[in-house]
Amino acid sequence: MKAIGTNGEIELFDQVLVIRKRGLGTLILQGFKGDKRIPYTSIAAIQLRRPSLLTAGYFQITLPGGIEGRGGIIDATKDENTVMFAKKQIGAFEMVQREIESRLAASRQSSSITPSAPDTDPLTAIRKLGELREAGMISEGEFEAKKAELLSRI
Repeated sequence: MKAIGTNGEIELFDQVLVIRKRGLGTLILQGFKGDKRIPYTSIAAIQLRRPSLLTAGYFQITLPGGIEGRGGIIDATKDENTVMFAKKQIGAFEMVQREIESRLAASRQSSSITPSAPDTDPLTAIRKLGELREAGMISEGEFEAKKAELLSRI
């Protein structure tokens, strides 16, 4: 699945999405950076901003610890994890958004909150849970519930 925008494209594969930047404006603002491969498990959030009468829309990928542009359309033009698009291209980006959200939900459901080895130290398990929480794989509530369960075993 692929969505082609005005300054690049997003293509979905089994385990990763690829952002390919194109165009003279992108070259000036970002230089030659090449394609960016992002595993779905690394995605913290996605944002789809619809185009208006005066501005283009954009599709932005947020990564844990990343510093994505927060200043709207101006910052989005400079962000390497953002693809701009015109009104006629929104359908493809909406499809990509739904597919990424579906894959994220499936990976969160299939990821085990409990460590697989039954003899794993509870403190090690809590550290691993913290990593899952930081990566956005589990919610704060899930983390706290499992942490309490593990601490009760000590």
